[in-house]
Amino acid sequence: LHHNGSLFHPNACIAPHVHIYGSVLIDENAFIENGATIIGPAIIGPHVKISASAVIYRSIVFLNDTAGQKYSYASNKSFCNQASEDNYRTWPLFSYPRFWKRLCDITVSLTAIPLLFIIFISIAAAVKCTSRGPVFFKHKRQGLRGKTFLCLKFRTMIINADDIQEKLKYKNQVDGPQFKIDDDPRVTIIGRFLRDTHLDEIPQFINILLGQMSLIGPRPSPAKENSFCSYWRDARLSVRPGITGLWQINRTRKEGQDFQEWIYYDTQYVKNISFPEDLKIFFKTVIKLTLNFFKHF
Repeated sequence: LHHNGSLFHPNACIAPHVHIYGSVLIDENAFIENGATIIGPAIIGPHVKISASAVIYRSIVFLNDTAGQKYSYASNKSFCNQASEDNYRTWPLFSYPRFWKRLCDITVSLTAIPLLFIIFISIAAAVKCTSRGPVFFKHKRQGLRGKTFLCLKFRTMIINADDIQEKLKYKNQVDGPQFKIDDDPRVTIIGRFLRDTHLDEIPQFINILLGQMSLIGPRPSPAKENSFCSYWRDARLSVRPGITGLWQINRTRKEGQDFQEWIYYDTQYVKNISFPEDLKIFFKTVIKLTLNFFKHF
């Protein structure tokens, strides 16, 4: 059976609400549950079972023993076919991604920190005066080649936000490892404004100066999120994470597609990284932030 460039065996069992993108081959007696996502090119072998909410990204999934009809199971906690070793992309020493991009980051951070100092102090005072807890939210994220660092933000939530998130999981409005709901009760009064205008990310210029982040790059993510796919992880961790990036300016937030767009734009950015591309992302971000800021007035 043919479907939008894909080929399905007549005996394959595919639930009606499976998301399939690109060329996908599904063999006989494969079982794909509702909510699963398969991004091609991909091959799902005979008798393989893909669970609800699992994401298969450009993988070949086969069983070791099809004769005994044992199921290979892909859960929503991880991608199939994960590599056992790192495959980071590398560049020559004096290339733009490795040398000149870092030089630009140092220049930008040294310029931005003094210019934003008054705004920095004002926001810090507002956070401290409007809610109980520290001024900064520090979270462990993975940077270049998986090195862990503390990503800085102005705190926008109440201090027990992580505990409350467990109780709100059923309201999650995005797919993949992210969590997002409208009118999140954990967000403080000043926090909502800081998030909408992205002013909560100003402290990340310190991360840039320390060499942990870049102005432009993939979104900084914790190890738990990066473990969803080794190939996607290795691509995005080949460069420093950024305050803004290709995914942030292009995401559509369409239901069931946000994580797939995240994967696509992160890998595209690393594949095509260049100064003109970074410049284009920078100016699009400035326009977007300016429009978001003036919506509040």
